[in-house]
Order: sequence, then C-alpha cells, then structure tokens
Amino acid sequence: WHNDDTGLHAEWLYRQGVQVEDGVVAIMRDISERKRLETKVRYQATHDALTGLSNRTLLHDRLNQAIAQATREDREIWVIFADLDRFKMVNDSLGHKAGDAFLLAVAERLQAIVREADTVARLGGDEFVLILPETSDSRMSVGTVQRIMQTISQSITVEGKEFSLNCSIGVSVFPNDGESAELLIERADMAMYRAKETGRNNFQFFTAEMNERLIERMRIEEALRDAVERGEFELFYQPQLDLSSGRVIGVEALIRWRHPEMGLVSPARFIPLAEETGLIVPIGHWVLESACTQAMAWERAGLGGLRIAVNLSTRQFAQPDLVQSIAAALRDSGLAPGRLEIELTEGLVMSDVENAIETLHELKRLGVQLAIDDFGTGYSSLSYLRRFPIDVLKIDQSFVRDITASSGEATIVHTIIAMAHNLNLRVIAEGVETREQLAYLRKHECDEMQGYYFSRPLPAAEVEHLLARTLDEAGLP
Repeated sequence: WHNDDTGLHAEWLYRQGVQVEDGVVAIMRDISERKRLETKVRYQATHDALTGLSNRTLLHDRLNQAIAQATREDREIWVIFADLDRFKMVNDSLGHKAGDAFLLAVAERLQAIVREADTVARLGGDEFVLILPETSDSRMSVGTVQRIMQTISQSITVEGKEFSLNCSIGVSVFPNDGESAELLIERADMAMYRAKETGRNNFQFFTAEMNERLIERMRIEEALRDAVERGEFELFYQPQLDLSSGRVIGVEALIRWRHPEMGLVSPARFIPLAEETGLIVPIGHWVLESACTQAMAWERAGLGGLRIAVNLSTRQFAQPDLVQSIAAALRDSGLAPGRLEIELTEGLVMSDVENAIETLHELKRLGVQLAIDDFGTGYSSLSYLRRFPIDVLKIDQSFVRDITASSGEATIVHTIIAMAHNLNLRVIAEGVETREQLAYLRKHECDEMQGYYFSRPLPAAEVEHLLARTLDEAGLP
C-alpha cells in the first residue's frame, strides 16, 4: 500500500534480481482501479441491483452462518418470506419505473426496522426474505411478523400518487422446520403461498400439512406434464339455453382430467397449477382445437349449428401467437368464426386494459364472439365496458344464487342485465339451479342461462342425445 496526498493506494510490486549500483531494479504499479473493480464485481455478485439488499447468493450464505451460530447457542432463527399482494397493479397503472420506486421504498423501510444481526434480501420481483436470529436479549414473536406487515402496508407516494399494498407472509423456524438454508427458505415460501390461498394480507407459519400439500402438488404437476400426450383430458359441455324459446343454442366447453390412478381430477386441483407452470398453454390449445372439432361434428350430424364457448386463461391471453392459434383451430376444423365464443374473466381483461383492448380487437377481426365471464366479481366500470369490443356478459353464479332470497343480489342482477342491453350485449346467467331463479331471469329479460336446473356439464355423447331430443321441442317449460 502507498499513501500520498490523494489517499491510500493499492500497489503491485514486481522485483527482479538485477543488481545495480546501490540497490536492485523494482517496478511498482498502482492497482487501485483494479481493486475497486474487483470490489464492485464482488458486491454485484452478492447484492440486488435495484435495492442494494442481499441477493439469493448472499442470503444463503448469511443463513448458513446464522444456522451454524444458532446450533452452537441452541437458539431459533425465523425466516420470513414476504410477497407483495397485487404488486402487478402498480406496474400496470404507473409503469415499471414507478414499480421500482415502490420496491425501493419497501426495501428501505425493512432495512430501517431490523437489527444489525438480521438480514433483508430481495429474491427478485416483489419477493423479500428476512433472516431474524434469536439473540440473548431478543426473542421472536408473532408481533415481529405483524410489525413487518404493517411496515410494508404503509402508504407510499409514487409520482405524486399515494399507494398502499398489503403483503402475504410465510414463516419457517429453525430448527423445527428444517436445518438447512434451502429447506427453511423453501418452507417459508410454501407458508407464504398458503397465506395467499387463504385470502392474502395475512401470515402463516409452516406446518407439516403444507409439506404434504407440496408432495401432492409435485405429483400432480409431474402427471400433468404428460396428460395431453396420453389422452387423459376430455371435454364436458354445459348447455346454454335461449330463455325466449327454451332451446339449446350453445354449450360451454369444460375440461376434465381422467387420470389412470387418481381418477377424475377436479379442475380446481390442476388448473391453478397448470396456469402457474405454463402448462395451461398447451392444455388450452388442446381444448380450443377439440371444442372446434366437436362443434363441427355435431353440425355434420344434423344436430344444429351450436355456438361453442371456450375459456382462455391469463397465460393463453398473453401469448403472442394467440390470434394465429385461434385462426388455425377454426381453419383446421372448418368451424365458422361466429360460432366460436371466447370467454375471458373480468379480472383478466382489467389487469392490463390497454393491451387487452388491442388483443380483443384482433380477435374480433377474426369474427369470433367475445364474452366477459364472472361479471360482477371484479372492478369493471361502464366506461371500460364501452371500450371493450365484446358481445356477451356472463353474470357470475354467486349473484344468481341469491336473487330470490336477497334484494341486494337481485338488484345487482337486474342492473347488470339493463346495463348490458343498453350496450347491445347479450346476457347469460350462470349457475341457475331453481325454477324461481329462472322465473326472475325471464321476468327481467335475461337472454340465456346455463346451470344444473336444466343440465350439468355432459360428455359429448350425452350432449348428442340431449340435442336429438330437443330439436323439435323446447328445452325449458
């Protein structure tokens, strides 16, 4: 090292055994810049580029160190896995620059409330992990987790707008929940997902039951990957009836999975997993092709030109080749575009309005029908509905269920029907199960219905029998 008026410098000394008068030859080179770059590279390798927090690499290193010390001292370590709820809304409404500012603010607040012995890390996206070792003068408690939640949920001003987001937190505890860094983080992550499943904005401690759920999830995921190739999926179809004539005018295609060992697997068990893993894209493509092919088979059999409705998932809707794949399914099957109805949930189209509108217009240019499913459960406004090039609103069954028992639900349903008709949209009521519900919907001029009052979802062969019976007679009294 060399010290001069400009500061302390790192120097490299090269000495060679060449004698000269009164000494030896030596070469000295200032390597301060090289050392600075090495330090920078080491920092970048262990810290998050946006927030400056520890990254995954440093998190594992710090947790391993904490485990070694806690083992010697027979103490606990709490691993806190926090995920911001609905953070995507900030990015979508204000842009990624504002989203980054939000993440920076959260990082600074978390750093401000932890102790020197604690570690705060960002794993990427909106996920943060905290390592909280127990010390001789501080024990962990539920109150600690609650303070973290309160810190994250405090409002933050971004570009002049005030935002507040809640979070879901999972907690694992060393040594009870695992004795390795990998296992503790994995189990805190599992607990966090359980918190999201139970309504978000809460925290959950890891339990053995969650581990069993993980094993079951892995089993389903592995089987799901081969289900299309093995021909294990099949489509059921729920009839949709015109309330004026009582005739079947369409069906909604609903996927079922018949596994050779697990039997009939509920969509509630495999659809969320397929969406999360991306497997929903090939599965959805199979549904689309199969539904179009079946609709044409019924038409060729003289069973009428039924409209067929197919649901699109969030991942499918985001695929760059979505329009081309739908066009190909129509072309290959020979189905007229106007006979295909694409159903999208209200939450899906509202999550990124501008891009959704552009994609919807592309689909309309194909000539297909567009429906908003589960209407009333999200946050669409009349102004947004006017911008969507849609043809149909489907009233969610949660409103239909209580229309004869609750004046509030009845008012909502009546209002949706009137609003939709003012926009020249058809209205389909889902989940109709009683004669009284049917009478109310007819009274208020709902256009179509589907539900167990008329028929449960049926395999294709049973739909054919139903259509054959109802060709010359009304389907509803």
